[in-house]
Amino acid sequence: MRFTSSALVSTLLGGIFTLLATQTHADIINGRYSVNQVFDVQRSPAYPVANQPFSLSGFARPFSTNNGQYDIGTGYIRFFYTNDNANLVGINLYDSGNNLVSNIAGLGSVYGLTVDGFFYEDDSGFGTFVSNAEGFNYGDSLTYTPTGVLASLSDLQAYDATTTPLQAGQVRGSGSGGSLVTAVSGLNPTFGSAARALDSFVATSSDSALATAFSGLAPDAARAEAVQQSLPSLAGATNSAVLGALQTMSKIVQARSAGNSGVATGDDAISDGNVWVKPFGSWSRQGASNGLSGFSTNTRGLVAGIDALPQDDLRLGMAIAYADTNVKGSDSRHRVDVRGMNAIAYGSYDLGKATEANFEAGLGINSNDSSRRIQVGGLDRTATGDYTSWSVNAGAGVGHVLKMTDAIQFIPSARLDYMRLHNNSYTEDGAGALNLGVNRQTSNQLIPAVDAKFQYAPHPKLAVSVHAGVGYDVLDEDAVVTSNFAGGGGAFQAQGITNSPWVTRSGIGADYKIDDRIDLSLRYDREDRTKFDNQTVSLKATLKF
Repeated sequence: MRFTSSALVSTLLGGIFTLLATQTHADIINGRYSVNQVFDVQRSPAYPVANQPFSLSGFARPFSTNNGQYDIGTGYIRFFYTNDNANLVGINLYDSGNNLVSNIAGLGSVYGLTVDGFFYEDDSGFGTFVSNAEGFNYGDSLTYTPTGVLASLSDLQAYDATTTPLQAGQVRGSGSGGSLVTAVSGLNPTFGSAARALDSFVATSSDSALATAFSGLAPDAARAEAVQQSLPSLAGATNSAVLGALQTMSKIVQARSAGNSGVATGDDAISDGNVWVKPFGSWSRQGASNGLSGFSTNTRGLVAGIDALPQDDLRLGMAIAYADTNVKGSDSRHRVDVRGMNAIAYGSYDLGKATEANFEAGLGINSNDSSRRIQVGGLDRTATGDYTSWSVNAGAGVGHVLKMTDAIQFIPSARLDYMRLHNNSYTEDGAGALNLGVNRQTSNQLIPAVDAKFQYAPHPKLAVSVHAGVGYDVLDEDAVVTSNFAGGGGAFQAQGITNSPWVTRSGIGADYKIDDRIDLSLRYDREDRTKFDNQTVSLKATLKF
């Protein structure tokens, strides 16, 4: 932008010229203009063209050199030019203490965009917009038809924040009250794709209630919460909960299948035939991580089985398990109820010398009902979904009994377990354009583990035990769910909480023989990962025949 000598008095200040209008305006004094908002913006086309629509969108706060965000409500901006051959105009941002915060567009050109503000294009290719009115919000989109290309000094003199005043929080233009992408930029990176999908259709949705609700969101925290409510119900958490319930049922069967020579905690060598039943209750807590809310689960269920010894060193059995699991988000108003059935074949083989191998394989089916309450800017809707999931599991282990005294045994063991869970795709109902179509999803775990148990029998009818172990999920898969909104915006991915692949396990147990045919056992087990814990209590009754 060039200024004529009649319009400008140049004063050299350290190589930078400050603009001094010959007749100053109330809002520009010695190059200063106060009480404005500054935004980094996307634009279309790349540069304004006279008499053609020019759009600015995705208003976002620029960052200062210390990576902190700023706004200039208590500071001021100053127009200047660098006195190079092109006399390019720039803008500096100062805080209320007259300290330079940032050189926003030191080599940029100033484009006059009516009374609403100025657009700057600097040499790095980024655009900066200085608004002429309070009320613009992050994420707004504005369209202008500029009458010229570069601004003149008279445009700067006429740049008046009171010309087109807006009330605090009022939005000018056709955009939403704020960019959802901007609001979640510092949170979980996977929020961004969902935010972009929402931004692309909410503002222009035919659902007026939806458009109004999202356009009224002002704080970034409210927008981030809106995005999280819009994600698939407990993304990743449901799989974690179902796999946890499957592990609980598997451990119960393991305790039974490893009992041929007393390898299992609380299981003595069994008779030719046994019928057993074991009710259990389990609860877990997952803390918040990486911008994602945590969740809690509660599971109650029953495992029943029958086994026999077709030969002295081999036991084979069959178990049926049922589990009812409730998963609740701690902050995001999401809930999933899972009802599952599993059929598990198991067995053990006595290798001799107090060493035993045990094995199991199972197949399960789950019915899942999801509920996702969306409360955004006065909008209150609940999206519901139902889908089926399938599971398979297989595992094998080996243990050795070291008899330390007549009453004390030490039992080291090692095993390898594989689990696979497949969720069918489904489509939600009840939330209009915010309903999700959720793609099918598969999760896998492969966990080698070692364990050590101590068992003490103070009385022929009573035995108590304690165990501890550690495992590692060598697959360590991320929980990623691909979805799309019914209202449009394209597919996006949501990633659940990622825990450490390391898992620690511990527990205590007690066995009591009522008579020669009936045994009772009580167990408490615990599993821990990063910010996650699962606890299980179970009671087993065994009838020998």
